[in-house]
Amino acid sequence: MVLLRVRTTPDGLPASVEVKESSGHARLDRSAVETVRKWRFKPTPDDGTVVWREVPIRFFITSPPQQPTMN
Repeated sequence: MVLLRVRTTPDGLPASVEVKESSGHARLDRSAVETVRKWRFKPTPDDGTVVWREVPIRFFITSPPQQPTMN
């Protein structure tokens, strides 16, 4: 799991994404950050308040299905 801190703009766009707790694998951390940068969050009051959110990202890694072999 990667725990991210995300600062959002009043319209719900991620302005800053930081790794708060690493998965221990740089590639997974990078993937989580890149993915969350594309998200939209629920808009916040338009009073200029900076909103930080904590977002946990869990990865489930499975192997691809086995291709049938012809004997």
